[in-house]
Amino acid sequence: MHFIGIESGGTRTTGVLVDSSKENILVKQGKPGNIAVLGKSAFQKNLRLLLMDLLRNISPDKVAWATFGIAGTGRGAERSLAEEAIAELGFHSFTLVTDGELLFHSVFGENAGVLICAGTGSVGIVRFAHGENKLAQVGGWGYLLGDEGSGFYMGQQAIRQALIEENTAGELSAFTREMLSFYQVQHASELVSLVHVSPNPQNVIAGCAELICRLADDGDSQAVEIVNEAARALVQLAEQAVMQLREGPPYKVSLAGGLLSPKSPIHERFKNLAQDWGHEFIYYQQRNIPAATAAMLAAERANVALSDALRERLEKTTY
Repeated sequence: MHFIGIESGGTRTTGVLVDSSKENILVKQGKPGNIAVLGKSAFQKNLRLLLMDLLRNISPDKVAWATFGIAGTGRGAERSLAEEAIAELGFHSFTLVTDGELLFHSVFGENAGVLICAGTGSVGIVRFAHGENKLAQVGGWGYLLGDEGSGFYMGQQAIRQALIEENTAGELSAFTREMLSFYQVQHASELVSLVHVSPNPQNVIAGCAELICRLADDGDSQAVEIVNEAARALVQLAEQAVMQLREGPPYKVSLAGGLLSPKSPIHERFKNLAQDWGHEFIYYQQRNIPAATAAMLAAERANVALSDALRERLEKTTY
């Protein structure tokens, strides 16, 4: 029997195909898949391309169950569009959750806790108490209304600084010169056109977040300030989330997403700032990649028990 797990976010889409009879695992990656940003048609096109690579000669209607964790499906309208798009691709038996809910499950399972995720966007996910099915979302309103502490948030500040500096300063700072080099432009004003003509402006703006983190590690004062602002915004997001928990303190918290990975300067600044502000957080690590978690959930939904050896391999699956 075949099971599929899909994690589709603002940066990329990852698919895991499990053949429980042959105990095979296949992992493929594709383009971003936030349906609230892309719309139904582009979302479906990107997903179709990934599935062609993942399924090969297997028809979607022959998949026993599929679990999709799709960014942008926290609201009813986008959720309905995603369900339509998936069904039109030929899937009959599937579960749809948000990418944040899927990531939460890959950390906490059925336990209570708080997930703070920061990548292209940012969001907090909360389960109030152990065993409750309901998950609550904090933030995650998209780049036009929120996403504080995210890659978009950082990139927007950096680009604005570059534009202001070009208008007011006689000589550009090292930070702004690095920004112009990253975007391969000579003048900050060119960034305006670069952003506004892009079909995916939030990814263009968020794209420089990794550069900002690297410059902060190197001690650039402008980058350090942006990184510190991002950390403050994410701790404030965590504050809103833990207020909804029925257990603790101490509170169970997991930091996830590229900007909160252990290698990111925001990760350590978050922990230090939370401690300085008097928060009692116990930090939990992600157990599996979300797409692998989705594949295991698909098997559970189909009432199929995967072998211990296959589950262990799924838990060790990487991108």
